[in-house]
Amino acid sequence: MRIGIVANQTKPRAREAAQELCEWLSERGVDCHIPALGAGEADRDLSPQDTTELLEVARQTDLVVAFGGDGTVLSVAGAVAPAGKAVFPVNVGGMGFLTEVDIEGLYPAMEEILAEKFTVEPRMMLEMELGGRTELALNEVVIHRGGTPQPAHILIRRRGKSPISFAGDGLIIATPTGSTAYSLSAGGPILDPAVSAILCTPICPQASFVRSFILPAEEELTVKAKIMTGGDVGVFVDGQTSLPFSWEEELTVKRAEVDFSLVRVKGWEIFQILRERMDWRDMREDKV
Repeated sequence: MRIGIVANQTKPRAREAAQELCEWLSERGVDCHIPALGAGEADRDLSPQDTTELLEVARQTDLVVAFGGDGTVLSVAGAVAPAGKAVFPVNVGGMGFLTEVDIEGLYPAMEEILAEKFTVEPRMMLEMELGGRTELALNEVVIHRGGTPQPAHILIRRRGKSPISFAGDGLIIATPTGSTAYSLSAGGPILDPAVSAILCTPICPQASFVRSFILPAEEELTVKAKIMTGGDVGVFVDGQTSLPFSWEEELTVKRAEVDFSLVRVKGWEIFQILRERMDWRDMREDKV
């Protein structure tokens, strides 16, 4: 087995843990590789060279271990998914909603992985195309009015179906994985990651009756957005990439041809994670 190891470059403990794991693996005859990534201001600051390096590491290894938080997983997902390799995320501080173990539980989990006692969980991704540029999203594609006080007028077209339009601060187009991220904060529903669907959540719509809606995963959305007083809206992909978006352009979002795969050793389950990480429970469970 060959294992690639990626660490959030802004977290010293993550870098230390990555090096310690590589030494531990080498003692057991496992080939490991840690790519040389640039240290940006945040874990989302992967340069094009970093992305290329991660893809090459994924192609040459059997799986990738990622030390960091959810932001680290998001930054790795778009680079690793095209290689079809799975990622085992290890939480180093923060929420770690996509992870199931922290550093304290790392080595028992690695023993399970080396013994091939693990499962691989596929996660649906989105493919966004704007101005000839294509990006993959594990969580969401966000269209936002930015710093202007004027609302964004958003038009969503679907092939052969009635268009959808509204005015507000923006629109979140999310995967089931992303349903517990920005979309949830904006009032959207929680979807089990096993569901295949595209979730659209308006951000602060002017009309109070405008709510989140769920579309089949096979839908291809074409979006246009406009600020009536002028100026461009912004497009943000997984909080990692930002692009300007003018009315003259069309943004296309559809299900990606590739999935992102997560390695699980304990049986990650969404509502258990909600209880543990977000304290979602009945305060009067003794009455149930």
